[in-house]
Amino acid sequence: MSETTPDLYNWQSELNTFSELGYLVLRRQFAPQLVSDMSNWIDSDLEYWKQFLDVNRPTESGSLAHHVLVQKHWRSFLDELEPLELFSLLLGAKTVVNTFGINNNRSDGGLYHHKNHVDQKFFSDEELPSLINLLIFVDDFSEANGATWIYPKNLRTFNSDIATNDRGLQICGQAGDLLIWDSRMLHRAGSNLSGDNRRAVSIMLSRPWIKPQFNYLGGLSEYDISTLSDTQKQLLGYGSRIPNSLDDWYFPKGQRFTLTK
Repeated sequence: MSETTPDLYNWQSELNTFSELGYLVLRRQFAPQLVSDMSNWIDSDLEYWKQFLDVNRPTESGSLAHHVLVQKHWRSFLDELEPLELFSLLLGAKTVVNTFGINNNRSDGGLYHHKNHVDQKFFSDEELPSLINLLIFVDDFSEANGATWIYPKNLRTFNSDIATNDRGLQICGQAGDLLIWDSRMLHRAGSNLSGDNRRAVSIMLSRPWIKPQFNYLGGLSEYDISTLSDTQKQLLGYGSRIPNSLDDWYFPKGQRFTLTK
């Protein structure tokens, strides 16, 4: 990955919209073949991990977080996660993955994501967000199949009342669209009354000094880490890790992040 300076001018319209409303929709961001691949990966991964969810979290069979990145296909997908330049401009820094999940909103399962909630768990009144949510539409999102509801900024202020009577704004779209919002924004999944699949990939990106919710590199072998592309290393926090011991701390600089001794 070459070192480039994000081009503020190229994204000025999107940045203005995001600053005013707290969200942005990029239509047809991902190619149909990639979307088809993601659909198949979601189905196979949900089926594979169902054996574990049925034992420990039986009500969450339609959602998986974090550990899907041990799958090579999702790590490879990180190279297709665009536009990285815009994500960096929105956060004011290079980005790392804070959370990575897949889901199939088949119904109103009573999970927390069907209720109003905010994903950022700490207060921040900065102009730029510390985290942003990405929601990739893997199926068409409609009123009938439970498209996501958000609460855009009003006069540049977020609505933080989870009990609000305001229904918010439902974001419908086509497979391949990308919804981005400030992680301080109230939102919820809609109820899927269609009986059809409504698959999505849900990602949170953060500034690199914010602790991710999962040790993504810790789930990989030394060989897997050695095969990561520069983009994958950046997004998985390869250069943002902390030493686990004094031996790690006193590694020569050229070896500090190699995980080999």
